[in-house]
Amino acid sequence: MKTYPAAFFLALMLGLLIFSAAGAVKGPGCGGVPAELSQKKAPDFTLPQLDEFKAPVSLAKIYAEQPVLLVFWATWCPSCAAEIPELEKIHRKFEPLGLKVLAVNIQEPAEKVAAYRQKKHFTYTCLLDREGKAAERYAVDALPTAVLLAKGGQIIYYGFHLPQGLEAMIQAVPRAH
Repeated sequence: MKTYPAAFFLALMLGLLIFSAAGAVKGPGCGGVPAELSQKKAPDFTLPQLDEFKAPVSLAKIYAEQPVLLVFWATWCPSCAAEIPELEKIHRKFEPLGLKVLAVNIQEPAEKVAAYRQKKHFTYTCLLDREGKAAERYAVDALPTAVLLAKGGQIIYYGFHLPQGLEAMIQAVPRAH
């Protein structure tokens, strides 16, 4: 029986290339914004804040006025924890200039998230996606997932981490007046 290892490998690579180019592979690192989110305004959601004394946040109301950096995360996620210092830096530097940073915790109890926030000392707005519906609308299938929205809701960036050059991206996005 003859074997054709080189031909098999070449056919496999060609198949993966075609599969990827056809859009079957989506998401960060494989082509950016998922197909279900491209060419649309960012999906709206209204979620409660971790601080129960503050009003729930409507994403569309915020992005109507200013750009937004959304980060979907969880307390059990080591990569999410690693990004906290950078997010805090972005929050402190750009929120006074019109960028809103929103950390969307996915399906964890408020008490656990509050204790984690206190331990990690971050001050940006934290929302609770108790049922995972907002994450579903954003096709989140890995954490952390970062989404940069321009004023008006256009998705500028979608990825499984904060990108290199995020500050330059933020500076290029029109801000609130």
